Amino acid sequence: MKLGHFFNDSFLSPILPVNADGTWCGFLPQGSYVIRVDSPATAKNSGVSFAPYDRKVVLSEKPLSGLDFVQFKAVVAGKVSCDLGNGETCFGVRIKLSPVIETPAEGYVQKSVDLKPSLEDNFEFTDVLPGPYKILVTSEGYCWDKSTTEIEVSSSDIRNVVIKRLGVSVTFESSHATQIDAVSNGSLVESFEVKAGVSERCFKTSGLYEFVPKGCHAFGDKNVVVDTGVPGGAKVSLRATKHVLSGVVRADVGVKDLVVAIKDSDQLLGELGLTPVSSGKEFEYKFDFWASPGDHLTITPMAAELLFDPVESQLTMPNDCLPNGPKFSAKRGVFYVGSVKPPLQYVEFLDIQQDMMFACSMYPVTPGFLESVRRELKSQVRRLHHHASIVVWAGNNENEAALRGNWYGTAANFDLYRRDYVKLYVDVVREEVLAEDQSRPFVVSSPSNGRRSEEEGFVAENPYDARFGDVHYYNYLSASWDWKTYPRARFSSEYGFQSWSSLAALQRSFPSSELRWNSDLMTHRQHHPGGQAELVAQVERYMDLPPDVNDSLSGFAFFLYEMQVHQSMAVRTESEFLRRSMSAIFGNGSEGMTMGALYWQTNEIWPGASWASLEYDGSWKMLHNFAARFFAPLLVSPFFNEAGELEVYLVSDKLNSVNDLQLEVSLLNLRSGAVMDSQLVPVDAPAQTAHSVWKTPLLIRPENEVKKNKGRAVVESLYYFRLLDKDQNRVTEDNFLLVGDMLSDIPAVTVRVISVTGSGPEFSVSLESSGIALFVWLEAEDISGHFADNGIVFVPGKTRAEVTFKCRDESCQVTASQLQNAIRVTTLADNPLYQRERDQSKNF
Repeated sequence: MKLGHFFNDSFLSPILPVNADGTWCGFLPQGSYVIRVDSPATAKNSGVSFAPYDRKVVLSEKPLSGLDFVQFKAVVAGKVSCDLGNGETCFGVRIKLSPVIETPAEGYVQKSVDLKPSLEDNFEFTDVLPGPYKILVTSEGYCWDKSTTEIEVSSSDIRNVVIKRLGVSVTFESSHATQIDAVSNGSLVESFEVKAGVSERCFKTSGLYEFVPKGCHAFGDKNVVVDTGVPGGAKVSLRATKHVLSGVVRADVGVKDLVVAIKDSDQLLGELGLTPVSSGKEFEYKFDFWASPGDHLTITPMAAELLFDPVESQLTMPNDCLPNGPKFSAKRGVFYVGSVKPPLQYVEFLDIQQDMMFACSMYPVTPGFLESVRRELKSQVRRLHHHASIVVWAGNNENEAALRGNWYGTAANFDLYRRDYVKLYVDVVREEVLAEDQSRPFVVSSPSNGRRSEEEGFVAENPYDARFGDVHYYNYLSASWDWKTYPRARFSSEYGFQSWSSLAALQRSFPSSELRWNSDLMTHRQHHPGGQAELVAQVERYMDLPPDVNDSLSGFAFFLYEMQVHQSMAVRTESEFLRRSMSAIFGNGSEGMTMGALYWQTNEIWPGASWASLEYDGSWKMLHNFAARFFAPLLVSPFFNEAGELEVYLVSDKLNSVNDLQLEVSLLNLRSGAVMDSQLVPVDAPAQTAHSVWKTPLLIRPENEVKKNKGRAVVESLYYFRLLDKDQNRVTEDNFLLVGDMLSDIPAVTVRVISVTGSGPEFSVSLESSGIALFVWLEAEDISGHFADNGIVFVPGKTRAEVTFKCRDESCQVTASQLQNAIRVTTLADNPLYQRERDQSKNF
């Protein structure tokens, strides 16, 4: 080490040496000097620095002494501010001072100080050797403006270090990168991305935070709620359990019924209804599905009119999202269209009887035509034979009956047409079908007498013989609400009645000028000859027609409602009659043992007149609601028997008997609602049996006391039936029976919606009625969905006051309030005719 004097920061001679013991002495000319210790580089790197940094002296004739220099040690100090403006203090904060030297010499040590809980606290380190340092703030749960501050200690103290807390820190440990929404007090604080692995995020204030993952990963807990003010800091662990599988179907046409079914092995995971997006000549249907890693998925697109390539796609779901999943192309095809009635809850039926592609016509038997038939049969049977629900193959629909009944003027050449019939349906169709599939029986025609028809040369004298095979039965002119109208067939494979679509369906398709009974478009849409006149006669037989069906929208709408009431009651009457006939032989000892009932038909193909129970967009007509009740596994079926008695059957399709039941029978006055008679009858319901459980004579009123309309007894009372267990709980659907023939002059009644609870897609609707209300019909205007129990007879105190409404779209955003405002209620008492009469009576 040596000592020198400076001029303009440069050492000037002379340079004075320093002794080994640190003393120094030298001779200099008189003058002004700045004396500074000049240390070698190795010493400086070891933290050797002296204080004072320099001394200014004036040398005269007297010697100077006491010019000492000592090793410099600094003070490093500053403050830590925790104040975020909310009065929140810090806990567990430590400040560290660490030298930044590769090989620190003796004296270089790490120092630390713990701060006390406060909004602001100071820290100080003494005896700090010169050199580079880092000041680190350590704490769990806090984030800082500078978690590390770099300083250089040279020849003076450092006292101005300031460290500010920015907020609270949350540690995220995530299996996958994902977007997160942070929500506090119901408000979105910020959105940010969390990377896979461990990362931290700073939030200005502490408290309860809800972290909502977004994107294509689903984590075990959909939302994570943490308290960021807990000691030690908040930690969020995210482990993805499902990922999004994305796919697309591209079709040459747009359809509304495209569904993608996704299965894992044999388990159905979900069915996705898809909506197309048009892109010029092509329609694109995109779908997303949440799947678990390792799922062995089979993705199958389905639509009534489309053929798909590939038919299905199989894959194993990885532990990540699949944004470019299965791709399908689709083209319009031609398919067999049929129906199964009714669709039962939790049970899916594909087919029951599969007719070949021949119906209601005579067909040629040229070699070219027969060859095309063979090719088509092979294709269709191979396509359909794996459906376990197909019970029987049928060669044609109604062609045996058409030939025998001379529907198409074939009687003059009957033998020729019979030979052609046998050649086509027996020699070709039956041969080809049985060559492809012998696991099911084949019948040449439906309806048919089965083996009896075969014994008669495949064209029976009476193909509609109720003692054999199956029967189709349509009768639009007789009493449709009277069970005695219908035959007891072994299997009734077709029957039904027409009604028109609802007003809401017609308003979406018809110009307003055509919404009247005799409009051109109404006539055009009625394809059943004489259908309009038959509908008027059927409704008029049992109900009062509304006025002004051609001039008043309200009258027209109510007539549409009445047609659906008639259809529902007629099909109910026939269906219950057929179900009551399943366990016995009746009459002449040859009819009964009815083991099948299929009403025609399930769905419309457009808004108009049809036999359907579903409208073209899938909305439930009143019949569909009735079908869910009259096809229930356990049915209470009342009727007036041929002896004029009230008789009640229990019909059970259940595999096990249900015993110790009570049948509650109530006779109610339609106008006052009074209970005229009531009794409990102990009953049992044996498995797979229809049997009579109770009957009683009817009180016959004098003829002059019976109110009549158009010669028919007016309904003034009804029986109401409930089947209860020993704890008085309902066992199955209630039922009712009108006493009389004509529903006329129905008393005013008010049915109102008192509350709607729930959220999409399912709501509970509470109803209240001022009296007995017939055929209560609920509609939700402009909300797609259906009520689970509709078209009911509402009996206060007996009928369920809660009805479920389910949106067709599982993701519907309808609120309970919106649904309540949209509900419209119609009953038989709302006939505009009755309202007009009530208004007129007020004027007198």
